Order: sequence, then C-alpha cells, then structure tokens
Amino acid sequence: MKKHIALGLIAGTAAAAIMLSGFDSAMTVQELHRKSQEAQAAKNSATVSMQMEADAALQIGTESSTATKASLNGNADLTISYTLDPFQMKMEGNVKGIALGNTVDAKLSEYFVTDDDGSGIIYANLDTGNGGSWEASRIGKDQMRTVKEALAASKSGDYSKLKEQGFDAQALLDQVEKVTTLTPEAVTAGNQECYEMTSTISGSLLSGMLTDVMNSSLSNASGDGLDDQKRQIAETILKSLSVVTKEDYNTETFLPVHMEMDLSGSDFSGLVSRIESLIKAGYTGSTSEPPQLSVTVNTLRASADYDFDTPVSIEVPEDARNTPVSESGLSADAVKDKAAGTGADQLTPGTDSQQET
Repeated sequence: MKKHIALGLIAGTAAAAIMLSGFDSAMTVQELHRKSQEAQAAKNSATVSMQMEADAALQIGTESSTATKASLNGNADLTISYTLDPFQMKMEGNVKGIALGNTVDAKLSEYFVTDDDGSGIIYANLDTGNGGSWEASRIGKDQMRTVKEALAASKSGDYSKLKEQGFDAQALLDQVEKVTTLTPEAVTAGNQECYEMTSTISGSLLSGMLTDVMNSSLSNASGDGLDDQKRQIAETILKSLSVVTKEDYNTETFLPVHMEMDLSGSDFSGLVSRIESLIKAGYTGSTSEPPQLSVTVNTLRASADYDFDTPVSIEVPEDARNTPVSESGLSADAVKDKAAGTGADQLTPGTDSQQET
C-alpha cells in the first residue's frame, strides 16, 4: 500500500484494505519460508513456466580493430510439469539463439519417470527441424533414492536424511535467509496479492554449496562425474556469479507465484583467466603468447511462473517408450541386444541385474 498519503480518509481506506487482505506486515523471511513449505507439502503436482535469456559477446585479441568477435545470445521458453508420488516430470519447450556464428532453433522434449523396479528412466528428444530422435537412459536406484530424499526434504523441511549423507541443507538455507529481505508492502504478481522476497547470493556461497555436496556421499549417488579439473572449473564459475533473486508468494495460500533470477552482474573474469590458462597450456601458435580473451555479459536471467491448481497428467509418448533404454554398465551393443530380445547369456560382462523394460 502507498505510504505518506495525506488525506486521512484515503489512509483509513488503505489501512482497512490491508486488514482485509492476507498481507501481514509482521511476517519474517523464516516464517514465510516455513509457511510456503507447509503449503507446498500439501501439493503433489505443479506446472512451472520458465523463460531464460542470455546476451553476451566474446572477443579474442586485445586490439578491437583486429580482434575476432562473436555474439552469444539466445532465449528459451520451457514448461515443466511434475508429480511427486510417484515422481514424474515432463519438460517441453523451445530454445533459440546464436553461438559463435551457429544458429540454434530447437524443440526440446524430456520425460523423467520412475520405473516399476524403483529406478528411473529419462527420455529426451532434441528436434532441430527434422523431427529429432528419442534417446533413453536409466537412472540407478541409488540415484533415484537421492532424488526422492531431496524432494522429500524440500517438501517436509526435514533435512536430516541429507545431513546423514554429509550435506547440511538447513545450514545452507540459513545462510540464504541471512541475505534475503521481505518487502514491507504487498505486491501484485500474476493478478495475485503477494509477499515479495529479494536476495543477492554471492558466488562464494554457491561455491561452498558445491564443495559441501562434493564432500558428501551425495556426490557418489548423483553420479556427477566431476574430475578434479572439472570441479575446479565449476568452482571458478560459481565463485564468479552474483545471483539477484526475487520471489513472490501468495498472501493467502503462501504458494510460490513468480520468481526472477538475474546473473547479469556477475564477474566472469576468473573463468576467462582459467580458459586462457588452458589455451596457453596447449598453445602451438606462431606468436609467443596466445591471444587474450574477454567476455562481456549484457544479460543473463531467468524467470518462472507457478501453477499449483491445474491437474497434471504425464504420459510418455509411445515412440519414446519404444526406444531402447541405455542401461548402466552395458555396452552399446549389449543395449541393442537387449532391445532385440537376446538372452542374458549373450550379454557383455558387467551387465547389471535391473529389471528390463
């Protein structure tokens, strides 16, 4: 509500409007998080509409007149629907952009479902204009258990299972809440009256989160595949980020309504320096030093709108379900043999014992 209104009648009307609405000026960040968590725990499904936008420029060489320049820009519109029991997710949308002179215009379709034996299957199709082709891969039971425990923790607010594996999610949430503020007045988002929280999350906090995950047993269960060099690069990227967020929650239901995340103010100089060092290590050019790189990020942001009311029904398309599933521990030929119905005695060594689809 607007402040500093001179006329007492208008001020009284405004005060009455606040009293009749769901907005509570005494609400805290911690209390809103808790109430929203409780509200989401009562929901088994949702649909999230996401928009992402990037605009950056790459320059190779110090002299602008002779340097090689390339634009990196694009946008994505994605719709993600999910159910939690059983866990199923569908993601569809379009990705368009230009990267180093190459134009990308693709339709993405992905399904992540729980199989009868407790493992998971991801079906994915990237259509660049020719219809694309489906690929399917299995997610092991341990990995699925990790996914479900993380979802259960997020839904219930009980992070004890994650802490047993060495990842203190509650401590991370506490750190985020310290850099989060709640606006003193209600805002309107999606035609709904909302509480609005804003925060600026530093790269050091994000990097610390990665370190905590890597040092926990979650890193083994998640199958992240990060060797030391990739881990260092990931930490360098995260340390360079500055993430400004805005989150809107309905004042009556406490459910999320809208979210914005802006990384445009991040400093990517550390990442550029690491790339330069990698180039220098393998440089065989005619000059004594490889050319310098510079990256200018004009825009890097994302937004999301949430729908907890529309029923969600997820059904994997038949042509996706008919795609051979890449099994953990099997060679590509063995996967084809399984799809063709070849007996287990003809499979290559290392075959797992998971149920076939």
